[in-house]
Amino acid sequence: MVFKSQNDKRKQLTWQEAARAIEEIHKLKQEAQGTKWTASDTARTLGVSLGKVSEDLLLAGALSNERVARRPSRRGAIETVKKERELELVRELARRRATSIGVATSITNTAFTSGIVYNDNCVEILKQMEEASVDLIFTDPPWGIDFDKSSQWSRKWIATYDDTQKGVREMLQQIFPLLFKVLKPSCHMFCFFPVQEGQWWVELATSSGFVVRQRPLVWFKTGQPSISEIYTSFLPCYESFLWMFKPGSNDSRRLFSRPIPEGMGADRQPESP
Repeated sequence: MVFKSQNDKRKQLTWQEAARAIEEIHKLKQEAQGTKWTASDTARTLGVSLGKVSEDLLLAGALSNERVARRPSRRGAIETVKKERELELVRELARRRATSIGVATSITNTAFTSGIVYNDNCVEILKQMEEASVDLIFTDPPWGIDFDKSSQWSRKWIATYDDTQKGVREMLQQIFPLLFKVLKPSCHMFCFFPVQEGQWWVELATSSGFVVRQRPLVWFKTGQPSISEIYTSFLPCYESFLWMFKPGSNDSRRLFSRPIPEGMGADRQPESP
């Protein structure tokens, strides 16, 4: 006969469940004892460190943030909370700086260095822009290659958009017709894209009204240290982009004043002066 102890049968709490439990205990104690009850009191009652209780209260308060809640480990969640706080601070500093120099942070347009800078949802901005009001579009939209989950992204930044193929494609299907609307007839658009998905991007642009050069242009990153996973055989050193235009009257188009090579080399970052 085999006996199992209670501990053998008990299911281990996830870090999310543990954080919620600590928060609930802390709130119940505060309701019973008054506002003088502190995290130190909760830690002493539970026989754990003040640091653990403080971290669990922090995590419980951040569980409404999906980027925190979906982290598999408690330590990873704590790091994400800290990064989120840093990001909020940077955004607030950027907002204050933008306000001080007259950069628009909403649809309320403000002239800035012969142009307008927007810090807003591009779909909403494009919907409100005048038709045929833009001379040139140069864009590097999300590619739908799960870059937000890649190692170099997750170590350094917090993903702020869904880079799944489905999510990005749904977004681009909204954006491309709007880009066509705001571009002036006979003017150009350059669009970076994942070369392995080229046919889908060409079909998207064509169905939106653009005339597309299906042979891509290439930016070769001279002097650029390649970013690669450990088992990649070839090190990436270029990006591809499409050239397209919006047909004008009599299907005319504005071309270049001189021959332009389809491949060009340029440093990713210009040298400091």
